[in-house]
Amino acid sequence: MITQPPSSTSTIDSVSETGAAHALWTSLTSASGACVLAWDEQGRYRIVSDECEKLVGMPRSQIERRAVEEILPIDLALLARQLIRETLDQSRVSSEPLYRLILVAGVLYDSYLRVTPDWERGEGRVVILYAQPSRRANSLSTILKHVRSMQSREAALGILAPLSDQELEVFCLIGSGLRDIDIAKALTRSVRTVHGHCRRAMQKLGAERRTQLVRLAVERGMSAVA
Repeated sequence: MITQPPSSTSTIDSVSETGAAHALWTSLTSASGACVLAWDEQGRYRIVSDECEKLVGMPRSQIERRAVEEILPIDLALLARQLIRETLDQSRVSSEPLYRLILVAGVLYDSYLRVTPDWERGEGRVVILYAQPSRRANSLSTILKHVRSMQSREAALGILAPLSDQELEVFCLIGSGLRDIDIAKALTRSVRTVHGHCRRAMQKLGAERRTQLVRLAVERGMSAVA
């Protein structure tokens, strides 16, 4: 899992004043292929980049000043609310940007979030999201192809050999940081089924917590986007 932003987002670490926040926005939106947006603390869109406008599929004038629930499907709106809350919480204890690997329309995005002063109003704060297609995997189909190719190399699985093909798929995607709801969509299965595969994988591997599966996947090079 990436914990530091790539060089193209290094300026995300240098925000302290309103002027710097505006400079940050300008530098981030110049990055080709990146989706950049700003939410206020109430979850309303303050400003969106051209790339974000294309991804949402609506003109900027219909996005800005509206709440996430008015723009996004309910699952993505809930994720947006969660990201806003986590970023605000992290800003109270750390100056580091928040990193998340998120799935939107079948594409994985390396996503970095940072709280900055509201440079438009001069008061309050906004949460900036910078998201670019993951350099490690361009789409979920690439990930699944990688995972399924590993299933034929049973001799190399070692302690993972007791896992069924379905459990191994879920294990690798868990190791990549994906949520169960995203794994379910990727595998065209129900969330309940994914929960079951996860639970059985934990039992077979002697794991008490999901985070242990993540660590094991990374240690053994079985994280689907490692």
